Amino acid sequence: MSAAFSGGNLIRETSGITYPYTSPSSNVVITSGYISGTTFSTYYWFYDWQISTGCEGVRVPIVATVNPSPAVNIAVQYPTLCTGQSATLTASSSNPDYTYSWTPGGSGASIVVAPGTTTTYTLNAIDNTAVPI
Repeated sequence: MSAAFSGGNLIRETSGITYPYTSPSSNVVITSGYISGTTFSTYYWFYDWQISTGCEGVRVPIVATVNPSPAVNIAVQYPTLCTGQSATLTASSSNPDYTYSWTPGGSGASIVVAPGTTTTYTLNAIDNTAVPI
């Protein structure tokens, strides 16, 4: 099946299509397909695919252990501030690979804040030690 544009119109070629279609490398098999569209210029192609990329080995069950994340502690220089004063908020953890993002406030383990009104700060710690399996 192919499609091309000609003079602003979509031309579709559906002759000679048979299913299942197997790619020359035999890695892809299309078991069925159809075209749907409500106007001459709008078509949708739908296919049922089976994809293989080579030999499949014996499946072996594995056990994945997920350890809890190390705690994040927050230290506040001054828990109560008057208008015009500032304070440092500091995040720390036993995990040196955390990166921190404060809302509002920015990023980093420490930020200096000077809120004009009562403000709640939220800390997001991202663990950068994760690796692909």
